[in-house]
Amino acid sequence: MSHECFDTTDSDVVLRSADGQEFRAHKTMLSIASPVFQNMFTFPQPPSPEPPSAPIVDVCETGEVLDVFLQCIYPVSKPTVKGFELLEALVAAADKYETEVILDMVGSWLVAPENLRRDPLRVYAIACSSPALREQVKVAAKWMTFEMVVNAHWDTVARLTATDHHRLVLYLVNREKEAKRITDDPSWAIFYTPRCACKTEAKVQIKEEIKKALTDAFVSNPSLSMEGAVVLAYKQLSKVRACSLDQNCSLVIQGEEYAKELMGQLADMSDTLWC
Repeated sequence: MSHECFDTTDSDVVLRSADGQEFRAHKTMLSIASPVFQNMFTFPQPPSPEPPSAPIVDVCETGEVLDVFLQCIYPVSKPTVKGFELLEALVAAADKYETEVILDMVGSWLVAPENLRRDPLRVYAIACSSPALREQVKVAAKWMTFEMVVNAHWDTVARLTATDHHRLVLYLVNREKEAKRITDDPSWAIFYTPRCACKTEAKVQIKEEIKKALTDAFVSNPSLSMEGAVVLAYKQLSKVRACSLDQNCSLVIQGEEYAKELMGQLADMSDTLWC
């Protein structure tokens, strides 16, 4: 069922989908949104013996795709699309008709957290299909791990070009290498509060626990937020606390700061590696 605004009597063009659904539209709206439609409507029309009526334009998109496509163009409430098949079809249609407004909307839907959690490689593959979605390609790559790529469904992998697949694998290799380099070269100057009774050796132990926690977390789940990584590292800290000050222990306080600093470096590194 199409949106009610595409069944009006004042339309001057009818778009007929591949599955036979008809959408009454307006040339002006289509022309503003799409230079392809604008050029199409400038072509001279052959004379017709029939009474004047809105011309019918057959398109290759299904009624489902065309309905969302037109809702994105018209000043109506915008839908929210979550299905990968529909998102992929909308990207193809937006590229075909050069509609930037639709690419912007699809781009934001594509990298919604639920889609990235569900299948970041599929998001990556869809984003790679359009030059306008470069930022979404980068976002999806940051959510992935080697395990996801290795265990991906063949149908998703087949959607990638050899170049896009190679670029992703190279990024993951370099990211893991850099993550280990960063965490192996810490700069954490510790100080002790007068009341803190921590043993000196606890400093080294805590640093090693934080490094391991953050490196493992980042490599296995790079989409983990900074707060999430700090919580994970803090759990490691709790195993090696050496005094009764609990959260006021200087090692614990500085350990959390150190974890935040490391996670920030890892996030910055992940951004700069993708080019």
